[in-house]
Amino acid sequence: MSDQIDVRNLEAIRDARAAVMEYREVARGALGEAIAEADRSVRFITGELRSRWEQERRRQERLLNHLKSELARAELQSQGQGGMVSTREERAKVDRCQRAIHEADRKIARIRQWSVVLERELGMLRGQTQGLGRMLDGDLKRAEAELALAVGRLEEYLRPADARHETRPEPASPADGSNAAQESDP
Repeated sequence: MSDQIDVRNLEAIRDARAAVMEYREVARGALGEAIAEADRSVRFITGELRSRWEQERRRQERLLNHLKSELARAELQSQGQGGMVSTREERAKVDRCQRAIHEADRKIARIRQWSVVLERELGMLRGQTQGLGRMLDGDLKRAEAELALAVGRLEEYLRPADARHETRPEPASPADGSNAAQESDP
């Protein structure tokens, strides 16, 4: 086995580190955006959409009260004319309004039912993505550091021998109280 290594392209290791760094940043942003988008969707359904249907129900109730008043007025007018005036149109409006109230009630009930499911699923999404977040912040960050360390060590190895010796610290001398001489004796 050889004591030498064959380094052909140090730039490839630098490129790999840059790719890991870029992937980590892109993945972290995508993960955060996915969770935020899911959160916005759940908030829209449980908040804004539910509020819209509750407002629509109140609006239809006010309209129904008004339409019932018109129907009662039309019935009184019809009775006063011997039943010759039709109240069919007023009755149809009241029926349509009652169906709209029923539809709003149905929508509100479905939103309440699905809100529980959506909140649970959002919590599960957050929990499941924590593992990916830990990998991005832990494993990939460590990989970046290890690649940087490898590049540094390889650069040191590839430097000419005389340049490497200049950067090494001087061995301790016996005058400063070290036991370097004693450690080397058997």
